[in-house]
Amino acid sequence: MSRMGFDTTWIGWIMKCVESVSFFVLVNGTPTGYIQPSRGIRQGDPLSLYLFILCSEVLSHLLTNASTVNRLRGMKISSTGPTINHLLFADDALFFCNAHQISCSTIMRILKEYEHVSGQAVNLHKSAITFGSRVKPEVKTRLRIILNIHNDGGYGRYLGLREQIGRIKIEVFDFIVKQVQQRTQGWTTKFLSQAGKEILIKTVALTLPVYTMNCFKLPKGPCDDINRLLAQYWWSNGPDKRSMHWLSWKRMTLPKQEGGLGFRDIESFNMAMLGKQAWRILQSPNSLLSRLLRGRYFASTSLLNAETGTKPSFI
Repeated sequence: MSRMGFDTTWIGWIMKCVESVSFFVLVNGTPTGYIQPSRGIRQGDPLSLYLFILCSEVLSHLLTNASTVNRLRGMKISSTGPTINHLLFADDALFFCNAHQISCSTIMRILKEYEHVSGQAVNLHKSAITFGSRVKPEVKTRLRIILNIHNDGGYGRYLGLREQIGRIKIEVFDFIVKQVQQRTQGWTTKFLSQAGKEILIKTVALTLPVYTMNCFKLPKGPCDDINRLLAQYWWSNGPDKRSMHWLSWKRMTLPKQEGGLGFRDIESFNMAMLGKQAWRILQSPNSLLSRLLRGRYFASTSLLNAETGTKPSFI
């Protein structure tokens, strides 16, 4: 299917062929009543996932076609990197464009066409918009009216991470420490054996910061705080009771065959997760992430020889 000649008519035909199943209710083993749902496919229906992906693919093609004919200008973070105008993840969509009336009008036209053929409407009240630092206030006002989005973005969280990271990194990742603290404080009221504590620490507490550690290198402060909370929970005998730490947490992180208990050291595990991302970049040089980082940081060299560069992001 060509991206240039993509048409949305056929997706409308497909959606018209989708019908909800009718069913009866068993009362004392006897079918009673007749129920015909009128609000579409029920939540959790296996078919809804495939339909959602199909509709999202249509939206992606529409945005790509608009970029091809220069009706939608995306964003570039480097002169040699790729241009991005949208990113889709589950039921969230991120749109990128320059602060121009034509690009914003094109996005609204595509969204209205997508709503018409798919039946899915964009909740503008839950949507947010983020402008660059060089966009003038009068331009922001004009574009807000076109997009009908008046919420400011950049101050919340997306997938559990801050949308913007400032200079003080310890405060940015303090929420991970609070999550571990809340979990361990809730567990102190339970009477568990040391084996039960070991399972909770390894399967729950140590997995809370995994997604964040996939993207960022945590400062040493939050890593030490998490290790301290886990050590306190391991040696405590109950809530608000301080106990003697008979072994250092560093010794506890050793493998069991070396005298430890196999707990993960947060800082070392963080470096291992980032090393895995670097390996993916080396093995998949044509992926979107690889092309973005290569164009921004190591366009004329390799990842292993890349330097920090000017004005780098925290990632």
